[in-house]
Amino acid sequence: MLFLAALLLCFGAATAPLTEALADTEPAVSVTGLTVDFTGPLGDVSVSDPTITAVAVPGASTDLSATLQLAGLDPENPWDATFYLFGCTVDAGGSVQCPAAGLSVGTYVATVTVSDGDGYVADDTGTFRVVCDGSAPQLNLTRTDAYWPSYSDYQNRVLGVDFIISNDSLNEARGVTVVGALNTDGVARLDPLPSPSNIGGGSSLGITLFYSVPSGVTAFRTTVYAKAADACGNVFHYPAAFPGT
Repeated sequence: MLFLAALLLCFGAATAPLTEALADTEPAVSVTGLTVDFTGPLGDVSVSDPTITAVAVPGASTDLSATLQLAGLDPENPWDATFYLFGCTVDAGGSVQCPAAGLSVGTYVATVTVSDGDGYVADDTGTFRVVCDGSAPQLNLTRTDAYWPSYSDYQNRVLGVDFIISNDSLNEARGVTVVGALNTDGVARLDPLPSPSNIGGGSSLGITLFYSVPSGVTAFRTTVYAKAADACGNVFHYPAAFPGT
């Protein structure tokens, strides 16, 4: 019985946790006089430490302070959220700057709350999505089958091997490309290689590689090399750059 072992690819650092977690808090109540307008970011963000900004217009009191609350939405259930709090600065012109840090890939609802010296508060909200956080998509390779595709292939010792590449992270893996394989026992990988494909977070892709197996070889090990990019174009290699490239 033919046995083929494939090395498991499991790379990509886990995303860093947010630094401070809070329970749900009561939303601020806007009052006439003091106003605040959320200015950004909106849409997609390609860094894990964006600065959230707003503009405050004071009422009678110009003594302003501000805080940022982020609601990180659960990708499996958008009705669930985890809340985090960050500090902000407010300059004399009412510009509010709230640096966040350690954000993982996902969607966030940001609420900037401004308070004045008279005890009045106002807030405004915006939504943005972190599309990459500097960590590699976590790709895993699993062998599912090994077979002679036809009687002619059996005679010519051409073995087909099916694999599943799974993306076990939230980060989309773009342009996933198998670049080569190193094998034991005199086995050689044959062309063609699979076409590059995108694999979304939590998704998988089936591929087939072909090998020339010398007569008498009943088992061998193959190390499959691949590369992929995140949504920001950062390129990662699995398990490393293919030797000679």
